[in-house]
Amino acid sequence: AAENPLVTDYLSALAATYYESALVLQDLGAEAEAAERLHTSITMLERLAQERTPDDLLRLAGAHTILAELEPDNSGVAIEYLQKARDVLLEKIRSMAGDPGPNKARDEYVTAVEQIEQMLRDRTGVKDGTAT
Repeated sequence: AAENPLVTDYLSALAATYYESALVLQDLGAEAEAAERLHTSITMLERLAQERTPDDLLRLAGAHTILAELEPDNSGVAIEYLQKARDVLLEKIRSMAGDPGPNKARDEYVTAVEQIEQMLRDRTGVKDGTAT
C-alpha cells in the first residue's frame, strides 16, 4: 500500500487487516491496542473516499461502532462514534437513492443504520422519541 498508493485495493486490504486484528485484540481484552488499530483502519478507509467498496464502508462504520463500545455507555465520545458510523452509511444510502431495483449493499447499509440507531437509543435512554 505504501509503495503503490494509487492501488486502492492495497489500501483497502491493509485497512481490513487492521480492522480484523482489532477485533481479535478486543476479544483478547486488549482494548487499547484494539482502539489504536481501529483508528488506523479508519484513517485508511477515509482516504479511500469514493473508491470504497461496500465492505470498506461497513468496516468504517463498524470501526466507529466498536470504538463506541469501548467507551462508557453514556459517554459523549461513544455517542459521537455512533453518530459518525450512522452518518457514513446514511450518506452512502442517499447517494444510492436513484439506483432502481434491489441492491444487497444498500440493504446491508440500512440494516446497519437500524442497529446503530438502536444503540444510540439504548445509550441515550430515548425510547419511542421520549427520553427516559
